[in-house]
Amino acid sequence: PAPEAPAEPTPASNAPTKHPTSTYLQLGDAFWNHYAQTMRPVIGDSAFTELERRAMLNLAGCLIARVDGKSKAEYLTDERQQELVRQTARMIFAAPLSSWSEATASLHSR
Repeated sequence: PAPEAPAEPTPASNAPTKHPTSTYLQLGDAFWNHYAQTMRPVIGDSAFTELERRAMLNLAGCLIARVDGKSKAEYLTDERQQELVRQTARMIFAAPLSSWSEATASLHSR
């Protein structure tokens, strides 16, 4: 018997591949939105705003830790990506972001 012809590409296989960062940011958005919906009514707007500001500083610390800390991210081996993570963390420390939406906008622009 003759070999079968390859299947026609499906629309999904022709779609541009998403950058992994986009997926991580979408997961972060989903988490943060649910967290905000859960916590804001419990602690109030003012306390939540302060919590979010502190969380952005924590984000910067976590970014640095995953590149230069004791438990480095195994998937972050490219030096250009590592430097981008360092620069992002330094930017957040130097000019602290006040919200998750500011952080994701900043990360999308890089």
